[in-house]
Amino acid sequence: MTALKALYRRLCRSSNAELEKILAAGALPDATQLAGWEFYGYNTGAIAGPLGIRKFKKGFYRRENGRTPVGGYNCKVRPTPLDGPWVNGGAGGAYQGYYDVRPPPEGSPIAEHPNALYLDYGSDPTNSFFSGSFLRDFLVQPDPQEPDVLLGKAYAKVGPLVLPVSFFVLQRANPVTQPASFLH
Repeated sequence: MTALKALYRRLCRSSNAELEKILAAGALPDATQLAGWEFYGYNTGAIAGPLGIRKFKKGFYRRENGRTPVGGYNCKVRPTPLDGPWVNGGAGGAYQGYYDVRPPPEGSPIAEHPNALYLDYGSDPTNSFFSGSFLRDFLVQPDPQEPDVLLGKAYAKVGPLVLPVSFFVLQRANPVTQPASFLH
């Protein structure tokens, strides 16, 4: 397992108010620099622990002829403490929730983070409600000196409503090892 960086640990333990400020000041990550990598993920919200979704992995990959040049997926991880291993698995299998990576949509009620990448789970027709079709994530780089650590904020889009869910923190972990047939 890649050692967790100090910035990653600090963000995982920060308050929502602190994370909101960091998100607003963060820089737009280069999606092409994320492609080909999986990231350790950590949901900061209080409900994440009891639901068993505190830890996860998020993967990014290049698309030759897809809806967007970069796509991604989520991977369930077995619950362990922050310094515990990121072992794929969980109820219903490990992999779920494909998303498109793009700039935030202009003129949309969800476009409140213009400095962020937009991860749109609603754009992938293979997603169901249970694999996160309602999720919309925003992702920034909090520190230009630490390009391997990212901060995100997840929202739930339910009809016309857009509700904040949780902040999450990512750290580059390992190259994507999924076969091409998995990546769509």
